[in-house]
Amino acid sequence: MGFEWQKIKRAFRLQLPPDHPYEAGPVLGSRPYEALPVMMPVVTYSVVLIAGILLYFTDIHAGSDPQTRHEMLNKLGHRDNLNIILGDWWALVGNAFFHGNVMHFFLNATAMLSVGTALERGLGSLKTLGLYLLFAFISTGYQLLVGELDLLKVEAWEFEFWTSSVHLIFESSLGLSGILFAVIGFMWGSWKRWTGFLSIFNRRLLNFVFMWQGLCFVLTYAGTGIHIANTAHISGLIFGFFTGMWMCYGIRFSKLWFGLWAAMLALLIGGLVYYYLHYSMVLETVIPVLEQEGYIQPSFLPK
Repeated sequence: MGFEWQKIKRAFRLQLPPDHPYEAGPVLGSRPYEALPVMMPVVTYSVVLIAGILLYFTDIHAGSDPQTRHEMLNKLGHRDNLNIILGDWWALVGNAFFHGNVMHFFLNATAMLSVGTALERGLGSLKTLGLYLLFAFISTGYQLLVGELDLLKVEAWEFEFWTSSVHLIFESSLGLSGILFAVIGFMWGSWKRWTGFLSIFNRRLLNFVFMWQGLCFVLTYAGTGIHIANTAHISGLIFGFFTGMWMCYGIRFSKLWFGLWAAMLALLIGGLVYYYLHYSMVLETVIPVLEQEGYIQPSFLPK
């Protein structure tokens, strides 16, 4: 176990990218720098376009009324935490395309058009599509299990807890940031093979990502009232790194990284199954009580 941990720490240290693309080569244990092929990143552009259209209908068209916005979100395929817990797991992917406001979308879209374009030019559109879907599932899923379901860690029949926290239970993480962090993690793990990533991905960018995440922690826990999906960011970055490592070196030569990748995926699926089995009956008991007491309205119940 000690050997494996030392191996992991050494890999993280040696996998740091250079500051300039042309520093890549045998000295750093990578291929020489090769510019990415020029192509239209159809998948990345489509992802940003879909997210923009959804933003228009849910934030601009629906207005500021919470009830109207909630109904519009449901019509367009967004699901709240309760729906996801009760089996709408596909929404772990779909929810990533929704954003809370224009600024939220602008920040994510700008970054995606940069790193996502590079990813698609390096891997091709089909592989990029597969990674986007997988990264969305992982980052949103871990945000739900770790970052959101702490509300459900006490028994559901402790009525005082539920009535004080029920407004949070219906929220669900939104946005492309989980995918974005996973793409950056993937580039971190695989730049030695796809050295063209170094045209935008370097040590300065990696340092900025860590500083940005530090700011996200501060904004979340400093009493600002801003809710940021930090678990989605961190889990996406780690899972993306594991994915990049075994795709860079191949499963045959990176069994450790593939094992960590598979374990992280299996842990999420196992957690979703556990919460579904454990809470489906509990929620069916608690929701009618909350509705009867007037804490939630029927239109906010899972559909």
